[in-house]
Amino acid sequence: MPRRKHNNPRRGKNYKDEFSSSSSSDQSGLMDKRQCTNKTENNKVCFNTTSENSSVTDQNFTMNNSIQGLRYTTPMTSSPNIGIQPYQNFLPYPPPPFTMQHAQHPDSVGIDTCTLLKDICERLGRVELKLNTVDKIESRLDTIDTKHKQMDSEISNCKDRIDYLEQSVQFLSDVKDEHTALKTKVDYLSNGIESTKTDNKIVRGKIESIETQSLQQNLLFFAIEEKFEKVVMHDEV
Repeated sequence: MPRRKHNNPRRGKNYKDEFSSSSSSDQSGLMDKRQCTNKTENNKVCFNTTSENSSVTDQNFTMNNSIQGLRYTTPMTSSPNIGIQPYQNFLPYPPPPFTMQHAQHPDSVGIDTCTLLKDICERLGRVELKLNTVDKIESRLDTIDTKHKQMDSEISNCKDRIDYLEQSVQFLSDVKDEHTALKTKVDYLSNGIESTKTDNKIVRGKIESIETQSLQQNLLFFAIEEKFEKVVMHDEV
């Protein structure tokens, strides 16, 4: 069996009241939003018209800073009677100071460029001087390198000569030692010769003394064959 639906009149009334109250609140919220947007648009239009009419010296500048997506505006003092109520969004810290950019005169711009060009020319001249000095230093270093190479070659030649001289000195020392040994031998032999000479003199003297003694004793020698030699006498003319 299908169930029957029971109509609750109380529930229907409450539902209508809730719906009417919610719709009225939505309509009031939309009206408030429209009024706020209209106020902001009116404020913007008034602000634009006053900024066009007011002079540069009498008005306060507006600074638009895109810091964290916020907008900072200041009210104008030239027209205090205008009923402007700008929207205010407070920043967490004050904006940076505004610096006025003054338009430069063309003559001053030309003078600045001339001074800059002069400075650049002077600096280039200094750079050229420094480069010239660097080139001179490099040339001197090259000459010093060549001299060092020559000195190295000469030093190597001197070392070779010193080695040769050391070898020759060693040879000469060896020769000197041999010469001293030979000299000692010659001295010894000369001393022996002198002794033999003295001995010969002594022996000769003894022989002469023996001969004199034999003649004194008249010694006769027999059995000696005598040889007769013909002596040719030449008459003296």
